[in-house]
Amino acid sequence: MKIMTLLTAGLIAAVVPCSSAFADDFASPWVAGAGAKARLIVAGGPVDGVWRAAVDISLDPGETTYWRSPGETGVPPDFNFQGSVNVRATKVSYPAPHAITEAGNIEAFGYQKRVLFPFVVTPAQRGVPTKLHLTLNYAACATICAPLRATLDLALPQQAVSSPYAAEISRWQAQVPARLTIAPEKLAGAVQRLKGTGKPAWRLEAGKLGVTAQHLFVEPPDGYYVSAKADGAAGAFRLVLRQAPASPASALVPVRFTATAKNGAVEWRGTLDAGAAKP
Repeated sequence: MKIMTLLTAGLIAAVVPCSSAFADDFASPWVAGAGAKARLIVAGGPVDGVWRAAVDISLDPGETTYWRSPGETGVPPDFNFQGSVNVRATKVSYPAPHAITEAGNIEAFGYQKRVLFPFVVTPAQRGVPTKLHLTLNYAACATICAPLRATLDLALPQQAVSSPYAAEISRWQAQVPARLTIAPEKLAGAVQRLKGTGKPAWRLEAGKLGVTAQHLFVEPPDGYYVSAKADGAAGAFRLVLRQAPASPASALVPVRFTATAKNGAVEWRGTLDAGAAKP
């Protein structure tokens, strides 16, 4: 595992508001920390009673921040909207990640340079002033990995007004994987359990699912880690269960697959059978 140098273990790196952009009605001020800065932006006024907004993170060169499943190392972002005014619900989406090699051979899933996490805001009451209050916990990692906390506030426009950030939020929303429903029997036909491996391993052929895949990410439950590497033919991947609980409740491991390609990204759910391999 990557050594997480945190200046002092357990502390959150200090963050401070940037002096610029206080006059922007569609964005909160940037809050800067070690290696990154963050803000809230909104796409404009409410449409059909809800707002489109995003958490905007800008990273210094060489810094990485992480996806909801960070891989072998890293810290996923945490979005806490407690303290918001007239907000019934928020739903955050995660753009498809990139595979990033850290410390020579450690595989992480995340983003560099910049990422927007789009989200939808549903008010408790329509026509009532609505204000976002977000406590964002995330990380910026290079040689040193710093946990960061930013407190962000943004009053949302009540009228149908345009925002300079609408197109950018839409661009990142388009990078959120589309959800597929794949029948278990179809998935079983695309996943082959491999024999003679020290750890449970499988070969997945995305083409048999009708999916174009250049990269594959596998999200098992907490306590598990499944790596996915290209395996020969295009769209084929070798999956290896590299970490599992000492006493798992079941040999069947529920997972979420995310496949990325030039034409977009998709995700679907399934299971991997980690029981004893058949001879």
